[in-house]
Amino acid sequence: MVGIPWSMYQTGIPFGLIINFVIACLVQYSCSLYLEAKSNIPIAVTSIYELSYICLDRAGIFIVSSMQLITAFGMNIIYFIVFGDAASSTVQLLVFPG
Repeated sequence: MVGIPWSMYQTGIPFGLIINFVIACLVQYSCSLYLEAKSNIPIAVTSIYELSYICLDRAGIFIVSSMQLITAFGMNIIYFIVFGDAASSTVQLLVFPG
């Protein structure tokens, strides 16, 4: 959420809105695929880890965990980049007003 204004600034309003709409459609599609896969499995699953274990055996758990780790790490890096840029410009304006 922190990077959305910066990405909109970089891409422009029309293209940024198109990208946001495409991402929203992809999220909706992936959620519907997850729910459809969950309903097609004969065993009652309660998490994406169980679903990946049933579909891909033990390797599925490692794949899902790795993807979530990479995503979480990437979000932290993006947050620190955006916060660092905003904080450095704010400090520059406060310390060196001219």
